[in-house]
Amino acid sequence: MTEPVRCAFFVRVSTEEQDVAQQLDELNEWARRRQYAVCQVYREPLGTTASKVGAPRPELERALRDVRQKPRPWDVLLAFKLDRVTRLGSVEGHALLKTLYDAGARVETLHDSIPWDVPIARDILLALTFAIAQQESATISARTTAARAAIRKGTRDGKLGGRPRRLTPEKVSAIVALRKDKDQFGAPYSWAAIAQRVGLPAATCRRAFYEHRVATGVNTRRPTPAADGSGRGMSPDVE
Repeated sequence: MTEPVRCAFFVRVSTEEQDVAQQLDELNEWARRRQYAVCQVYREPLGTTASKVGAPRPELERALRDVRQKPRPWDVLLAFKLDRVTRLGSVEGHALLKTLYDAGARVETLHDSIPWDVPIARDILLALTFAIAQQESATISARTTAARAAIRKGTRDGKLGGRPRRLTPEKVSAIVALRKDKDQFGAPYSWAAIAQRVGLPAATCRRAFYEHRVATGVNTRRPTPAADGSGRGMSPDVE
């Protein structure tokens, strides 16, 4: 019997407004479809930067130490996008991937459209992806610097960076309706499915549903998420 491919998840978020739950949900589904065995989850601390050479990357460093072990603990490092692992340029990015390849492992990402099994196309698209990630990082840094300067001058409020609020009353209503509805198998829609429908992170959907129930007096006890942040194993929240 063929041994399953062993994979490790790598997740990272930059701000408190983001959440690893959606990343973990999609990574788990990707691994399930490919029959990968999940052996490890590397979760960078909140705010860890992936764009500065020499910046502390405790979980990435641990992953690179682990992959050099004999026997190797996993075969694939699975990430939501490549910029979750690194936003450095092509030279540094390829050096990181070479470390994995030299250890007999590889990286796969869900949302980069990179043909990981076709070396020539993979290397061309990786160079492009690294360049785009580095440019995006430089743009974000420039905007943050400009925002800080504007705050100091008093020309804008004190909120620094971040995206506009996307949780509207209409989306809250849709989340509540979807969670109380049933899928084709007669089970409540999963948070991952609801998140995809309304275009919000799964953790935001869960929080909005809970806050709506509290506001309407339906429930005053917040469900407890699973240890992996996926939402599995949460106490029931549907009447």
